[in-house]
Amino acid sequence: MTTTDSRLKTGTLTLGAVSFAGQSTSVELTPPKSKTSGSDEVLDGTVLGDDTSSDPWVLAIEAIQDFTDPAGLLKFLFDNEGDTVTYSWKPNATGPTFTGSVVVVSGGIGGAVATRLKTKIEMNCTAKPVWTPAA
Repeated sequence: MTTTDSRLKTGTLTLGAVSFAGQSTSVELTPPKSKTSGSDEVLDGTVLGDDTSSDPWVLAIEAIQDFTDPAGLLKFLFDNEGDTVTYSWKPNATGPTFTGSVVVVSGGIGGAVATRLKTKIEMNCTAKPVWTPAA
């Protein structure tokens, strides 16, 4: 089997119907981690079972801050915090597209003086992303 070197470049990212690819420096979908706590017996003899649930998928975005742009990512996140919005992410021009919905969280604002400011946002997906192969 030959090596395939997939890279994030010339892709797209939308939240709701708004494109934020021009600010995003990193985009990643992370699968859930299963929770395993084991069983515990408490003093009165009750046995508490395993927690077999799992964390949700996460859409993580690192982006250049744009707090002076009223139509930018930080303002979008601030205005829609707590809402569920759709997302669409195409990592590169020839790759698949990932779609789904996320619960919006606000991004950090500010940082070190006289440097390019970035913020990292991690939003919980409402379900496993849909993977649509490139046409």
